[in-house]
Amino acid sequence: MKSLGIVMGVLVLLVILDSISYRYSLFYWMCVSVTVLPVLFWINKRFKVAVVITALIGTALALSPMDITFKPGELGVHILSTSHGIATRPGTVGYGCTVRNSPVWALVFSF
Repeated sequence: MKSLGIVMGVLVLLVILDSISYRYSLFYWMCVSVTVLPVLFWINKRFKVAVVITALIGTALALSPMDITFKPGELGVHILSTSHGIATRPGTVGYGCTVRNSPVWALVFSF
């Protein structure tokens, strides 16, 4: 039951951060946090420190002017500008037209 509470706490925190500024990296961080924090709680390994670190990293991702994302394409790491609207311009990372406070740049890991 406590693990479910941990998962719900992570979801609430990252939904709040996502409502402040939309980032793909917040979703990735949520996936990592939802799997790692319950395991740390079960094995009693510095859970409280991990919760604080998780919250700080989530906040840093939400406030950062650069997003981190993954995209199929040419193998490598690229820094691309972002585009907004219905269609994504070539050579950019697309964010929808209703997204608030989206980043200017995106660090893209291509595979």
